[in-house]
Amino acid sequence: MTDEEINIYQSETINREITEGEHFRRIQDTIDGDENKNRLSEETGVIVKRLNFEKQTGLVVGKVQSGKTLSFEAVTGLARDNGVHLIIILAGISKILTNQTLNRVKKDFKYSEKKDWLIEDTDGGLSGNFGDTLIKNIEKFNRTSALGRTKGTILVCMKQHQHIKKVSEIFKTPAVANALKKAKVLIIDDEADQYSLNTKPKDKDNASTTYSNIISLRESLPNHCYLSYTATPQAPLLISIVDTLSPDFAETVNPGNGYVGIEDLFMEESPFVTTVETAQDFMDDENDQPNMPPESLVEAIGTFLIGAAQGMIEEDTSNRSMLVHPSRLIGDQNTFYSWINTIFEKWVLEFKHLGEPQFEETRNFFGNLYDDLASTYEGLRDFEFILKVIKDEVFSECKVEQINSGPTATAPDIDWNSSYAFIIVAGQAMDRGTTVEGLTVTYLSRASSKNTDTQMQRARFLGYKEKYKGLIRVYLDQESKSFFQNYIITQKDFTNLVNDNSGKDFKDVKRQWMVSKGKESCRKNIVSLEGAIVVSGKGSKWSLPRSPHRSNYEKNNEVISNFLNGLNFADSPDSGNTEATKHSEITVPFEDVFQDFFSHPDFGYSYPLDADLFTGVLYYLQHIYHWYGNDFRDEDGFVDPMMCRVININANGERRTRGIGDNGRLRGYFQGKSNRSGYIGDANIFDPNIVTLQIHSYDLYQGEDKNNIVFNDIKFPAVRLPDTLWKRFDLQTQSKKDEAPEEESE
Repeated sequence: MTDEEINIYQSETINREITEGEHFRRIQDTIDGDENKNRLSEETGVIVKRLNFEKQTGLVVGKVQSGKTLSFEAVTGLARDNGVHLIIILAGISKILTNQTLNRVKKDFKYSEKKDWLIEDTDGGLSGNFGDTLIKNIEKFNRTSALGRTKGTILVCMKQHQHIKKVSEIFKTPAVANALKKAKVLIIDDEADQYSLNTKPKDKDNASTTYSNIISLRESLPNHCYLSYTATPQAPLLISIVDTLSPDFAETVNPGNGYVGIEDLFMEESPFVTTVETAQDFMDDENDQPNMPPESLVEAIGTFLIGAAQGMIEEDTSNRSMLVHPSRLIGDQNTFYSWINTIFEKWVLEFKHLGEPQFEETRNFFGNLYDDLASTYEGLRDFEFILKVIKDEVFSECKVEQINSGPTATAPDIDWNSSYAFIIVAGQAMDRGTTVEGLTVTYLSRASSKNTDTQMQRARFLGYKEKYKGLIRVYLDQESKSFFQNYIITQKDFTNLVNDNSGKDFKDVKRQWMVSKGKESCRKNIVSLEGAIVVSGKGSKWSLPRSPHRSNYEKNNEVISNFLNGLNFADSPDSGNTEATKHSEITVPFEDVFQDFFSHPDFGYSYPLDADLFTGVLYYLQHIYHWYGNDFRDEDGFVDPMMCRVININANGERRTRGIGDNGRLRGYFQGKSNRSGYIGDANIFDPNIVTLQIHSYDLYQGEDKNNIVFNDIKFPAVRLPDTLWKRFDLQTQSKKDEAPEEESE
């Protein structure tokens, strides 16, 4: 098939009509709010339209604890509504993850009530007649029955080589193989960066075991699509593009309302974050086995108990939990588990004297913790009542569990229905994928991982927690704190990388993002991408909205116009000779720009892709506003006070036009470099040592007719941060030509 034929097919696939039927609506009905429902409909439709069942691989990038399971359930339902017979979910490497996914899928698709799905899993062993049942389901799916009833099939498979091999063997039996020739199959790989990829890419004869079995599974399915889901796409993007797991396309899914992300918790002087010693440092200080727990652990437990009491008072019907992740070593986990039980026993005895003089020291200790929580959680009940609820209710309703593979583990997983409050001591069992219900307090004293994807997956404290955000507290070491602050920019880069190339062949896309200085994107034994390198000393990149017309553009236009009208511009020395490149500019204190423009209450983006992008940018603009002088005073290129170069793009010429693509995003953003007209290009107009703000104004047309203007004078900002921020980052990139999304000058 030629490149031209491929592009034509992809275009037809993207534009084809799909039907939202009963199975998609079951998943859509599990969430509240029209905005969330509409977002799920739009994002799911984009993904399903990309499925051509010609053995292509797709990548879906979300955020940690942001609803990726909801997304792949919605994709499953919409795929079923549009003729997909079988969905295989590679659900994780542990029984905890596999059962978590299995139970969620059964509940959300109303398995026991509707009886129009066959849902099986490999953990308990497939039924002996699974192959025969699958054949019957496919045959019935393909014919018109008297009642029009069909039965789809979902197979939840543990991501373990023996489980995958067993499934492949069933699919390769002659009768099943013949039926699969007439079936569309969707494979969903949850946490696709973990265990799926080849860890022996340099060994041409012996690939890693799980990877080999995934390839064998795919070979048994003549009409399938493989859809990889992850919040940390570093590894899938750094494998060779000829690898069958390298994505042919990529899309993003965005959090819904109520999501608490890293930018919400890791602002400067955050009240939600406390730095502590790593467990390793603490152990080393006390000859490897200190007798007393760190004071920060005691404070964390006390803080959790106050929050759990508040939840009970509010008659919260979910759970409250605390996660203690001290180390990968079971011995360290045993020590922390013992400490927590000792602290509990001590407090149970002391609380028996509540209201008596001998309780005064304990009362003062909890009083300080109460005051801290009261500063972030409005409506915290009065202190004396909280203490009584802790004594009478929380102690008896709080279970301390140890989850690991050691002999002292208390349970293989958590029965969330067995109690209201939990303190969970765990290591890698809770590293990724696992949902910790109602998590408010995290004690992450494990040293920061060198691999950014591994470290980010430890952020179980993120998620849909807005209603109790004020009770969240995160205890971690300084290196981990800095990592999460920096990852806000890395996360923005992934969003830009995928969104800028939505609808395109992703194998042609240059992989590039910022990574915390001194860190690796992922495990080195995974990387097989040609030209993959990490370099230092690079400059910042531009950030700008991709669909400015899909947010509150009238208010944004008004804010931008008022801001521009308050400045005295002069002709820009970087203007070109054409009507499309006549700019004006001025350099002013950044403080004024931040106050008058970036922090204006009426300026912002509601469309999820653009809102997500500007959240990260605004975080660093706030950092520059409050802390730039303290953090970067000794760096080369430091400017005090920070200034902002404001360029009103094409203010003195004819307004530019841009087309709106089928995905609702602009087709081209910056005007490109032109030697003929002596123009350096929009993207090259900046000052590397200060904030640069370009204001663009476009007329937008629909389709191919440039006269079909549907939006007039849409204004939006393009922001470039100063290069001094790169003192914190390296650049993961490829040593090949990279073209920016520009339109050539005329």
